[in-house]
Amino acid sequence: MFDYSKQIESFRDKKVRLGSDLKQKLYDHRKANRDRLINRLPGYIEDLRISSGSFKPQGSMAVDTIIRTKFKYEEYDIDDGLVLWRDDLVDENGAEVSSDQVRKIVLKALKDKRFVKQPKLVTNAVRVFYKEEDEERHHIDIPIYRKFEDKDGRTIRELAGEDG
Repeated sequence: MFDYSKQIESFRDKKVRLGSDLKQKLYDHRKANRDRLINRLPGYIEDLRISSGSFKPQGSMAVDTIIRTKFKYEEYDIDDGLVLWRDDLVDENGAEVSSDQVRKIVLKALKDKRFVKQPKLVTNAVRVFYKEEDEERHHIDIPIYRKFEDKDGRTIRELAGEDG
């Protein structure tokens, strides 16, 4: 029987594991987007409660195993969910903000003149693009959830997708 452990470890080192500098850069970009939303969203939705605790890392970042994925090119896909209370998602007239409205508000709050390619809405998230031209190409997807307690006291989270 042949021992493939050296080949597997070599593959992990080259294709799966990230160096600490790149990993830190990805975490810093995630934090910059969080800070952008914490600072800007209350300007779009009055009395919105948002803090670093409103974010829930997902996927590989949540378990500290950031991996490359295939889209058009090889790139890093970072997922960082934003969870907001339904009671906070109301407009100036007290009407509930729809999933489409909250997605567009988050998109507006994330736009920044420093981005070469501005964020855009994708099926179930707002995507922020980074590094189009080098080995550090990555994007951050920010799915938006609203949470509330049902009549039985259970916390429910609903994803704001393009279909509602």
